[in-house]
Amino acid sequence: MSSSIEQTQKGGDESTNVQAGQVVIHQHALTYSDVKEIALDVFRNNFELLSKVAAQTARKRAEEITDEFLAELRKRNPDGLNKAESPQFQLNLLTLQREYVRSGDKDLAKLLVDLLIDVTKENRRTVLQIVLEECLSVAPKLTGQQIAALAVIFLFTYAMASSVDSPEVFCGYCGFALPFIDSVSKTETTYRHLEYSGCGSISVLSADLEGVLLSSYPVLFSRPFTTEELQQALPELVGSNVIVRSPFQDGAFQFRIADHAGLEQAIAGAGFDSAVWTKAKDFLNARKLGNEQVRAKAVEWVPQLNSLFEIWDNSSMRQFNLTSVGLGIAHAAVRSKTGFATNLSIWMH
Repeated sequence: MSSSIEQTQKGGDESTNVQAGQVVIHQHALTYSDVKEIALDVFRNNFELLSKVAAQTARKRAEEITDEFLAELRKRNPDGLNKAESPQFQLNLLTLQREYVRSGDKDLAKLLVDLLIDVTKENRRTVLQIVLEECLSVAPKLTGQQIAALAVIFLFTYAMASSVDSPEVFCGYCGFALPFIDSVSKTETTYRHLEYSGCGSISVLSADLEGVLLSSYPVLFSRPFTTEELQQALPELVGSNVIVRSPFQDGAFQFRIADHAGLEQAIAGAGFDSAVWTKAKDFLNARKLGNEQVRAKAVEWVPQLNSLFEIWDNSSMRQFNLTSVGLGIAHAAVRSKTGFATNLSIWMH
C-alpha cells in the first residue's frame, strides 16, 4: 500500500494553478465533481496493492462511502467541499474509506460519515476537532454492541432533555434509545474494551437507572399537588406561569419545567428570588417517587426499558463514565441512526 497521497487537479477557465510539490492549489472554489475526483484519487493512490478480486470489492465500497459522504457534506456543510485539497481533509477521508473498505459495515459507515462532516465544520485546531478525529480512529475498533452501550449511556446520563414533562414527551425522547437497547451487552468484556479504547472509565461509584431518571426528570417522577398544598408550601407561585396542570391527575398541578436547572431559571425569570427556588426545590424533593415507583412508571410508558433496567443493574454500565471520545462516538451513533439534533460542542467545554 502506498503511503503517499497524490492528487490530480484540473484548473478552470478562471483559475490559477500553483504547483507546490505534489499539491496543486486553486484560487477558485472547487466544484462537486472536483471534490469527488480528489476523493476517489485518495482511494486509488492508497489501495493500489490489493489483489484483483479484493480491489474490485474495495473500489465498490470506496465509491459507496465517498458518494454517501459527499452527498451528506453538500447537504449539511457545503463549505466543507472547499477543504478537499487540504492534507487534513484527505487523511481523514482516507480513514473513512479504509475502514469501510475493510468492514463493509453500513452502520459504521453512517457513523464515520457523521463524524467526518463535523470535522469539516471546524475551521481551526480546536479540542472538538481533535476529539472528532480521534473518534474516526477509535470507532472502527468497537463492536456494534459496544457502540450501542455508549449511545444508551449518553442518552440517559449526559443528554437529558429539559422538555420532558409528560409521559408522551418521555416516550418520544426514549425513542432515540430504542434502536440501541436490544444490542446492548452486559458482559464485562464490553466495558473493559471500551475502557481500553479510551471511550470511558469504570468508576468505583455506581448509579442505578431509577436514580438517573429521577435526577434528570424530577417533575416527571414526582407526585402532583393540589392548589391547597401549593398554597401551604409556596404561596408565591400560586397563579404563576411556573405552575401548570398535571397530566397525571385531574385537578392537580405540577411545575412547568422538567428538571432542577430549568425550574430554577423559570422561577428567577418570573421575578422570584433564590429563597423561593430553595423552597420549590425542597417541595419537589419531598414529593419524589421511590425507586420502585420510578421503574414501574418508566416501564409502563416505555416497555422496552424493562430489559435496559436489567442490563443496567447487572453490568458495568451503571459505573461507566464517558470520555470526550466516548461522547463523540455516542453522539454520532445516535444522530446517524435517529436524526438526534444536538450539537456535540455542548459537551466539549
